[in-house]
Amino acid sequence: LFATLDTTIRSVSFNGTHKFLLSDTVGFIRKLPHHLVASFRSTLKEVIEGDLILIVLDASSQQVMEHLETIRTVLKELKADKHQTLLVLNKIDLIHGSARMAYLKRIFPDGILVSARDHLRIDQLMKNIAKVMDESAQTINVFFPFDQGRELAIAQEGVEVLERSYDDDGVRLKIRGSPQRINRILLSTEKWASKKKAL
Repeated sequence: LFATLDTTIRSVSFNGTHKFLLSDTVGFIRKLPHHLVASFRSTLKEVIEGDLILIVLDASSQQVMEHLETIRTVLKELKADKHQTLLVLNKIDLIHGSARMAYLKRIFPDGILVSARDHLRIDQLMKNIAKVMDESAQTINVFFPFDQGRELAIAQEGVEVLERSYDDDGVRLKIRGSPQRINRILLSTEKWASKKKAL
C-alpha cells in the first residue's frame, strides 16, 4: 500500500528570496482502502494542509502512468485533488537513450525532469516553485504585543518577513506568504485578540 511511512519536513531557501517548508510524505503505490485513509489522515495531513503539492514520479519506471493515476486517486480520497500541483519526474539519471526522454516530454508536457541523486535540473524545479509562490503570495501588516512571543514566532514561519519594527507596545511585521498561510496567521491574531478583550 505504502512505499514508505516516513514523513520528513525541512526548511528550503532558494536564492535568498523564497523560503518554504518542504514535507516529504508517505509514498503510496496501490489503491488506498477507505479505512486506511482515515487511519493515515494524521500522517498525510501535510498533503491536505500544503499550499502546493509536488507529485513525484519515477521517470525510469514503466508503470509511471499507473503511479500517477494512483496518486491522483489518493489525493481525491483525501479531498486534496483541488490543490495546486507540480509534476516532477525524478531519476532521469537512470534513463539511457533519447527515446524515453522524448516519450516523457510528450506525455508529460508540464512535467519537470530532475535527478535528485545527481542534482540535475533542481534549479529549474526551484524556479517553478518560486513562480507559484510569487503568483499567489499575499502581503499583510500585523501587530503582536510583547506578551504574544509564541504567536509572533509562529507567524514568521513559512513566510517572508519584509519589514520588522518595534514600538512601546510590541512588534509590527510586514509579511508575505501564501494565501493559506496568511489566512492562518490572521485567524490566529483574531483569536488571541478576542481572548484579550474577554479578560
